[in-house]
Amino acid sequence: MQRINNGLNFTSQTRCTALTRFLLFIAALFTATAQAQNLVPNGSFEQHSSLPTAVAQWTRVVGWDNVSGDSLCHTPDYYHTDANPGSGVRLPFTQYGTIQLPEGFGAMGLLTYMTSSPEYREYISTQLSQPLIPGGIYNLSFKVALGADPFHGGASNNIGAALSVGPLEQRCVAGASNVIPFAPVHENTNVVLSYDWTEQTYTFTVWQPYDRITIGNFHDDAGTTMQALDSNDYTPGTYYGHYGGYYFIDDVRLEYEGMSGIDNPNQNGIALAQNPVDQMLQLDLSYTASRRVVMSDKLGRLVYDVSTKPFENFLQIETQDLSSGLYDLQVLDESRAVTRFKVVVLH
Repeated sequence: MQRINNGLNFTSQTRCTALTRFLLFIAALFTATAQAQNLVPNGSFEQHSSLPTAVAQWTRVVGWDNVSGDSLCHTPDYYHTDANPGSGVRLPFTQYGTIQLPEGFGAMGLLTYMTSSPEYREYISTQLSQPLIPGGIYNLSFKVALGADPFHGGASNNIGAALSVGPLEQRCVAGASNVIPFAPVHENTNVVLSYDWTEQTYTFTVWQPYDRITIGNFHDDAGTTMQALDSNDYTPGTYYGHYGGYYFIDDVRLEYEGMSGIDNPNQNGIALAQNPVDQMLQLDLSYTASRRVVMSDKLGRLVYDVSTKPFENFLQIETQDLSSGLYDLQVLDESRAVTRFKVVVLH
């Protein structure tokens, strides 16, 4: 009987160990998957309300827009492998160049400048699946290519991506500048001349709860390198009497990599119980004397000022009425020495 019980115990322990390892594996897999989640919905332009039948039909791509919202100007183009032959938007042989997709069935195309229309720009934009975490490290990538024998016969630099809180604005008024005067998080400062897909990849830390991404050229003509292309098959300007930079865009990805070292700092016997915070920030203390605690927003405006009591073990600060963003928290002792934290409020 003892031997049977030992056998049963051994089997039970083995099963528990195996189950534990399996659960840990699933948890690790889930964490890795969550961190690698693409926050750009429909980033490969596969989902559409209907197939494109001509150029300038950006409205058919689910979730994406042209920033201005006007369907008569600033018109990026949607391409698909199942579009009708002869439509000009069937991949790989399109009106604006021959291009083989890196993967999938859809792509977008946009102009970064056009010599016949000063400051002309086209952008594509979409709302992220969730706001970014201030203090978070993110990896952004998207693929760019000139089409072989390009229709517009030009190239440029400054192909970039901007992150914003809420949508950007682009005016659609005759004679007005069409450039969006907004700083991108990163951009390609070199002229993109490749007829093959090249991946633009950037890693950076954000300090605002950005919820939207926009791709295009955010510089004016004076700040843009405009280069005409020489080609045996194409003479720039023979169709419209001008040339411009036209690029295909595909596989837009924005992935969370982790926090930038501000998630749970502990300094001088003081620690933040959590960071980022939503409704309540708890400050864990280990001092016997009172301390003054002040917090200010990114503009330096004081939003909180209180003194702790002697032997107080923790202090709770209500944050539900504060706007999402980065705040500066300072704890001052009797000698005015400062312990400082970066606090992220995220609702």
